[in-house]
Amino acid sequence: MRYLCLNFFISFFKRVVLLLVLSLPISLIAQNDTTNQSTELDVYRMSLDSLLKVEINSPSLIKLKTNLSSLPVVVISQKEIELSGARNLDELLEIYVPGFILRYKGAQGHAIGVRGIISDRNNKVLLLVNGKTMNGRALTGALSERFLTMLNDIERIEVIQSPQSSLYGPGAISSVINIYTKNAQTKGAKNEVQLNQGLVDYFTNVQLRHSNNISNDLSYSIYYGGDYATGVTPENSPTKFTFNGIDGNGDTIIAGVPTTHFTNNLNASYHNQPRHKAHTQVDYKKWSTWIRYTNGGLYFSPMQPDIISRDDSQVDTSSLKYTHLTAFTNYKNDWKKWGIDARLSYDQFSNRIQNRTETDRKAKMNREDELYSRVIVKYTSDNFSVGVGPAISYETFGLPAYGASEHEWLLNPRVNGYSYDANQSDSLNAYSEKWSTVMLSGIGEVQYNLKENINLLGGVRVDKHTYTGLMVSPRASIVWKPQQDKLHLFRFQYSRSNRRQDDADLRYEYLSTKEEDGQVEVIDFYELSGDIGLSKTLMIRPSIYYSHYDVVAWGGKITKYIGDLSYYGGELSMIYKGKKGYGKISHNFIKIIDFSKVTSPKNNVSVAAYGYGNSFHSFPDNITKLFYQYEINDKMSLSTSLQVTWYLNGAEDNAKYNNDTINNPNPNDIAWDLSKETTTSFQPSAYLHLGYIYNITPKIKSSLFAYNLLGLIDENLNKRVEFQKTSHYRIQPVSFVLRVDYDF
Repeated sequence: MRYLCLNFFISFFKRVVLLLVLSLPISLIAQNDTTNQSTELDVYRMSLDSLLKVEINSPSLIKLKTNLSSLPVVVISQKEIELSGARNLDELLEIYVPGFILRYKGAQGHAIGVRGIISDRNNKVLLLVNGKTMNGRALTGALSERFLTMLNDIERIEVIQSPQSSLYGPGAISSVINIYTKNAQTKGAKNEVQLNQGLVDYFTNVQLRHSNNISNDLSYSIYYGGDYATGVTPENSPTKFTFNGIDGNGDTIIAGVPTTHFTNNLNASYHNQPRHKAHTQVDYKKWSTWIRYTNGGLYFSPMQPDIISRDDSQVDTSSLKYTHLTAFTNYKNDWKKWGIDARLSYDQFSNRIQNRTETDRKAKMNREDELYSRVIVKYTSDNFSVGVGPAISYETFGLPAYGASEHEWLLNPRVNGYSYDANQSDSLNAYSEKWSTVMLSGIGEVQYNLKENINLLGGVRVDKHTYTGLMVSPRASIVWKPQQDKLHLFRFQYSRSNRRQDDADLRYEYLSTKEEDGQVEVIDFYELSGDIGLSKTLMIRPSIYYSHYDVVAWGGKITKYIGDLSYYGGELSMIYKGKKGYGKISHNFIKIIDFSKVTSPKNNVSVAAYGYGNSFHSFPDNITKLFYQYEINDKMSLSTSLQVTWYLNGAEDNAKYNNDTINNPNPNDIAWDLSKETTTSFQPSAYLHLGYIYNITPKIKSSLFAYNLLGLIDENLNKRVEFQKTSHYRIQPVSFVLRVDYDF
């Protein structure tokens, strides 16, 4: 019945889209004098000065009485989300966040990185919703919220491109991504319907939202989104290698020639099942309560070792699914100079990974349950403010994952042993699969307005986890605005951030040693940044940064200390705000200074430690991004975006290192004769997207988006490489999305 309903919906939706597309030329003539009457906050109609004064929440625990934000923050507004045409969160971040990249990877989902730091487990970036951390702690990192094609519940996203565990806790090593959802106070329509149909990269989604202010004290918002994605066929998205070799069938791999071995549909959902997102929020006086549910997943592209080592008798079924349920309540109140911010949440995250072959069909599963509470007491005077308070997190691991049968393998068999049997006691299960951890935290922050145009900030967070020692994360910053009437602002910040080993690895270490002293990675980060107004329509945002980093990463069996890394980088962004157009352009550059005390003969960070270059292995030295939107008139708008990742010097360095050190070259280690093979995978990649939005009536608008258009010139420009095995890449196809919005 479910699939019959879904097929009916798809058929109905395609007819609606066809009707709207056919009506577009008529609308261009008949509706020419109709204006869009939407009242939503539109950054494209704001002055540059007003744009800089938009309130942001992420840089501080307590609100400032000035707009001297202590951190540079990338804000992606509701309007920018709409104009980007982004088909998931990863694509949205790649379009707008300088220094952000996406690499293909298997079991834990695709790898995302910022400013050189990237991990296959995505455990070095914190992903939040309304300030609540959504990361999986056992092994999966930032997985929830990704891959879903539904983004219309998002009011804005704030991205901090620097380590900030003093604000958000252990794990904020590379960046913090804070998603804020729409509620009844969000400007714009109170009822929204959005339909999307992807072509070539096939998916269909529907999104519904309703909100209402019942009274001055009571309001609510309800959202649901669902999609069905079959993705891109191998013919439209071929997989290629940079080297010649032999695949699992014994057939020859020819560099640069598509392989059909173990290639499934790109971007297809887990077993082509529908995915879901639901969010309900109720605000009553000083209370805000919301419940959020996401159910996502995908088939991931075959990894290089799969193609090299397996034959066609072992059918590729690699896939990933997760469910995430969060209940959150927040109480905020202020009494003259005093205030309180208290929150309580319950979180259940389940993850299921389907093994790669039919001969090993058992799924690896994991479930995490967290109960979290935090209270911040605030005091504010004319020039001084302070916030301090405790937090506690209690997590339970090892329960059967959502949808599991009585006997399922857990995600990390090294920790959890054998099959979990829900009918027998924990003591009979190997390693006692059901286990728990506690993390106690103390948080403090002080801000002082030295003068009207100078703000000082200091903060510290101390965390104690069951399996670690104390983790101390201090930070300090100074903000200076030289002239109140000018668009000039300068910041200097220092932060020390921590991240513990993944909890499954900590548990494994504890069971092996009986000592609660798991490894913790530490990063010291320094940044000088500014906002410099060149005119009323043009502003630049320069930044230079330096970091020293004690790396904990994959070390063969578990994550462990890898070495000491120091690096520097620079970033320059430019924002243009004209009467008809709005644009951003950015360039990020990064280089390794030193990588020493390396404990492993191989690592995924860099081969600089072995005397080969000074670049990151899976991260380009240079990234350039462009976004521009132009309003033709009140009814029509055009947008374009371009993301360029330049030459992968570190990946080529790694290939040279493997050739020099491996006696019998193994394609799994990316070793080949560079003088005879192609270096295409190291060459720049560029993704060019175009969008057209037309307001048919004040309540209905249609949109058409085209993606990866440079593939019409050379499909290799659209390649996306695999994390670690960067000689293996997959082509992103030229594709399209038709969208219809109905707001009332």
